[in-house]
Amino acid sequence: MQKNINQKDFVLFLEKNGCIKIAANKNEFFLLKSGRLCPIFINIGRLIDGKSLDYLADAYADKIKKLLQNKEIEKIDVIYGPAYKGISLAALTAAKLYQKYKINTIFVYDRKEQKEYGDKSADNIIVGQDQIKDGQNVLLVDDVITSGKAKIQAYEKLLKIAKINLVGILVAIDREEVGSEKMESAKKEIEKTLGCKVYSLANMRIIYSTIKNKISKQSREFIKQYFQEWGEEELKQMLKNEE
Repeated sequence: MQKNINQKDFVLFLEKNGCIKIAANKNEFFLLKSGRLCPIFINIGRLIDGKSLDYLADAYADKIKKLLQNKEIEKIDVIYGPAYKGISLAALTAAKLYQKYKINTIFVYDRKEQKEYGDKSADNIIVGQDQIKDGQNVLLVDDVITSGKAKIQAYEKLLKIAKINLVGILVAIDREEVGSEKMESAKKEIEKTLGCKVYSLANMRIIYSTIKNKISKQSREFIKQYFQEWGEEELKQMLKNEE
């Protein structure tokens, strides 16, 4: 059994596997789901080989085990993975939690479009929905948080099935951006709206600190400019202190 994975190790793992993409010029900026054009993109979807996926599952499982040990989360009955990235992440996490820590949970995921054939009572909106019960504790697992809108929509789908308790949201990366209203961080917006904590394996401050000396001065300036507009206060302050 490997040692628990810390944030810096996780970022180095992402960097080694080409998951951290940096734009060399403005023509290479990445269009995010939020509609924002950004010079840095984190693509967990590049992890498609068995060894990398096993490491990723370990990282999620270790974080959940720690949250349970510290009583930040009391109990998890269901791990919910929103389509598409969240599906494989939730499945990997559920399997690794049992393999490594003997924590047995249900794994469910949503559909982009409602199913109109077969056993619709079991999976027309959420695959596995017939096993979700009122009062169960659900952890939502996904890849990144940007504006937070997608996480709220995913939760609303689950509420159509049962009166569940959302005990937390766990993502690989918190991009530390402001929410859709630009008034406060997306993380805080989600926490206020959904009434649960948002956890991450790493955040943009750790990513930037790890890669800043490996990228061009122009790319660093692009990143600073972007997050001065879209970053939450802690990230803005860190970048400002470098000037």
